[in-house]
Amino acid sequence: MKKWVRRVAQTLSLLLLVSPMQAGAVIELADCGLCIIEVQTQGVNDASEEYIAIANLSPQTKTGILVQYLSAAGTKGSKAIIDLPAESITTLVSPALKPANPTGTNNWPPGMSSVSGTVQIIDQGNVVDQVGWGLASVREGTAIPAHGKGESLVRLQTETGAFIDSGNNNTDFQVDAHACNGLSLNEIQPLLLDADGNDTLQALEILKLTGAAVDIDCPLLINGTAYSIAAGDLQSNTGVVLITVLLDAQDSEVPLPLLTDAPNTLQFIPSSFFGDIVLPSGSLTQPILLPGQSHAKFSSGWKITYAPTLGQTPNKLLTTPPVPAPTPGSIQDDCADIVMNEFMPNPVGEDTAQEWIELISTRATPVFMANCALIINGTQYVFAADQVINPESFGVLKEVSDGSTTRNLSFRNSGANLVSFGRLSIMSVFEALQTVQYLDALEGQSWARFDDGWRWLNPSTPGVNNSTQPTGVPALEPTEFPAPTTPTETPGLGGETPSELSPQIIITELLPNPSPPATDEKDEFIELYNLGTDAVDLDGYKVQTGSNYSYSFTVDSQIIPAGSYLVLTSGGTGLTLANTAGRARLLDPSGSVVSETDPYEDADDGAAWALINGVWQWTSSPTAGSSNIFTVVLAVAQTAKKASAKTSTSKTKAKTAKVKAAKAAKPKKAAKPKKATTAANTSSLNNPTQPSSLHPGVLVVVGGLALVYAAYEYRHDVANALYKFRRNRETRRTGRL
Repeated sequence: MKKWVRRVAQTLSLLLLVSPMQAGAVIELADCGLCIIEVQTQGVNDASEEYIAIANLSPQTKTGILVQYLSAAGTKGSKAIIDLPAESITTLVSPALKPANPTGTNNWPPGMSSVSGTVQIIDQGNVVDQVGWGLASVREGTAIPAHGKGESLVRLQTETGAFIDSGNNNTDFQVDAHACNGLSLNEIQPLLLDADGNDTLQALEILKLTGAAVDIDCPLLINGTAYSIAAGDLQSNTGVVLITVLLDAQDSEVPLPLLTDAPNTLQFIPSSFFGDIVLPSGSLTQPILLPGQSHAKFSSGWKITYAPTLGQTPNKLLTTPPVPAPTPGSIQDDCADIVMNEFMPNPVGEDTAQEWIELISTRATPVFMANCALIINGTQYVFAADQVINPESFGVLKEVSDGSTTRNLSFRNSGANLVSFGRLSIMSVFEALQTVQYLDALEGQSWARFDDGWRWLNPSTPGVNNSTQPTGVPALEPTEFPAPTTPTETPGLGGETPSELSPQIIITELLPNPSPPATDEKDEFIELYNLGTDAVDLDGYKVQTGSNYSYSFTVDSQIIPAGSYLVLTSGGTGLTLANTAGRARLLDPSGSVVSETDPYEDADDGAAWALINGVWQWTSSPTAGSSNIFTVVLAVAQTAKKASAKTSTSKTKAKTAKVKAAKAAKPKKAAKPKKATTAANTSSLNNPTQPSSLHPGVLVVVGGLALVYAAYEYRHDVANALYKFRRNRETRRTGRL
């Protein structure tokens, strides 16, 4: 292991990532007293990420040294005048690298070409060292080849540490990759127990690109502390590496230091070879996980999965446990330690994004919101696993994130309203822990909780204990607390009895496009679910569908028991669900919306639009009348569907005719946009004997031209790949210290 690489890893820290390396006396320096030892002309993120490292290995300080860049033709360009302390390495960085290297570096004006150029050191008018690359006309001997992103030109050393200066750039320098170059995190598993309670190892899964730097320790920052991945652990024969131990600042092996009950932040810290230059790289935050889960990278981004594939590729996405718990409600959570304390349904002025709720932690340790949920008049908000309320503190929220989607809270201002806070079981069934009701929200006043009930409060007190109100406020009239889930006469609300409180009925699943032999006319369905603890009579409720809710069905004498489902089919209701740009909503007898789906786009054959873990998403496993299950809808299925010879014209006509017959008073339905076709395509479908107007020979010619163009367009990429393959050095297996 190269000593300077280990030194880079040891000197990294969160507050001060880099400082100039003050080298001590270096032995065998006869051939290189003042020389260029590293040059980067372009960075991984930006072409202006440039730096130069210069060694002054003499015992005297050098003042007024000119560092100058020349173009391929020898034209003078960027330059800097610096002082070089004795027996030290001095670095010059461009402004693009300055934020990651805030102290101890000299500014270098960007503008070097990565294709060809020369860097010179001039002392008292004499060129004492220079390095040329690419097609540079100014060089020592033969120029070194140009380098690419994540690489730099590095001066070679002898085994005793002396820098080599033979007068030939191609002999003295080589193109090398930076530490961590070509590596990326692919999966994180911080837990010590799996879903069955068995012991498991914390692990990081790392992907290696072709040509990745694996003969250098890779510095890794975990929750603000610097560690290193040993080069020896990176030298596997596959493209996937599993890491379970790291090196600390003293080069001692330590177990993977990941937190199990809090988020983890990880960041690779690629750095220069000699100048201790930190190169910009992004960080990744892994949320709190449940037993049996890992945090894995997919084409659509990082996601939590119940199907860890550590040491294997590709990753597998499974958003629900592979074996559901036998009884709902058995999941661990902190929801019982949270109390709703105050909310603002009707702020002064604009309501959107200004309504809020105040939650209180009732214990002396942090309260995590994993598996907690809030229901406001039938609309459910699910909290992300990493949402935390500090010990015995207030959390004032205007929006709620489930980890992937953030939604503003939305209260109603008029009529009777119901707000419930509780937990979700492992089967996503809501259990209310606290329910509060209010009538006709007053503008600018909050509905606040006191020891003996709730009252309207002005001014509101977000983040402040309600009992600390100044004197002179109106006397409190006792209010039932917590409020029941069914309407009752409630003192303190002007003697009124809220008779139209919306029961906790929500839409949980839609099937817009059943797979054959099922048909749209009979087998499309809308699934409703009763979240409450009592049966609900839906007589007079309306279900509406369509992008503008132009189709409506009124429920007649249907009852949903508590915790049960009601499935409404197209054959039994006459409702229709569009295959493109559709949605659905549920209205109570007063006309108030109690539940509404997110809008959806193209519906594949057999795919259900389902509410899973509080998020509307496509699943290829419809579950009419039972808990929703997430199964990935494969892209290949979409391609197959588009290639199908089935037309949308006859299907749409048949469905439209049935809707008209079932509901004479219903607005006329436009053709359902199942599979749009152009006029030419429609004509061809209606007349299958009509020959194609495009000769097959034309397609062959066009395809050939496309291949020729692709080869020309990507010629440089192909050449670079071949070059890297030929230049790939035999890596050495380095044991850990």
